Amino acid sequence: MSFLTTSTQKYKSWILGRQDYEQVAARWISNLINPPLVGIFTSTAFIFYTVSDPSQIWWWFSRALPLICLPPLAYVLWLLRQGELADIHMPDRQSRLKPLGLILIWEISCLLLFHYWGVPAILIFIILMTLGYMVAMSTITVWWKISFHSSAISAAASIGLVTSGFSSWSTTAILLVPLVGWARVYLRRHTLGQVIAGGMVGMSMGLFLLILGFVHK
Repeated sequence: MSFLTTSTQKYKSWILGRQDYEQVAARWISNLINPPLVGIFTSTAFIFYTVSDPSQIWWWFSRALPLICLPPLAYVLWLLRQGELADIHMPDRQSRLKPLGLILIWEISCLLLFHYWGVPAILIFIILMTLGYMVAMSTITVWWKISFHSSAISAAASIGLVTSGFSSWSTTAILLVPLVGWARVYLRRHTLGQVIAGGMVGMSMGLFLLILGFVHK
């Protein structure tokens, strides 16, 4: 009897240990492969693969990026400090609407400001792509909690595949799509349907905005 009890306890400990490991892994994946960082990486890779002489672009990009990202991030951190957000990933759908609205307004303001400054066209195009993506995802979020994590990495994969073929950029993003989806479902931040829908919207929006940009060009 004691042998069975000991074996059962060891089995339970192994299961709990495995669950703890998977919980930590899922949280690390969600934190590291988050939509803003994926967006920055995608923008950087897009410039690298599409511009033959990006020296002037990098000068503008290094100055435009903090202006675009830091004020919205500061606002999200302030909402977190005020207790209006559960965490930085905004797990409650309703709590996402206020920061998403501010991000959209801020991106439009940056777009107008950069156009006035004469920022290179490729950076304007990247901001327009980001703005179009955010409008689509924010509109869906009004009624349904779609996965931004899954959408962002899927958009990166589709944009990378069209822009650079099976490069290190696109291949890495493609491999990360199911991993990010698993993390979001495992943490119970999204259902499988919300993750799949996010992936489909991200992939479709990435392709649509690229095609629209190429046709316009």
